[in-house]
Amino acid sequence: MAPGDVRGPARLEIDRVPNGSQARLVWDLEVRRPILRTAARVARPLLQWGHDWVVSNGVAQFRRAATARTHET
Repeated sequence: MAPGDVRGPARLEIDRVPNGSQARLVWDLEVRRPILRTAARVARPLLQWGHDWVVSNGVAQFRRAATARTHET
């Protein structure tokens, strides 16, 4: 479960693919705070853009770190 402003189950699925693996985060979250629920209804495109930006940057940082560690050995 992810507690806080959002809540719900999440899981990481990892599949083998040619030349490596593929990871996918699957979640079913509920916005808990009333102010965020209102914002989600009013400004959904802006919130979606912000979310996508944060996730994209997090994935890029993870890939850089994982690749750097792979090449260190």
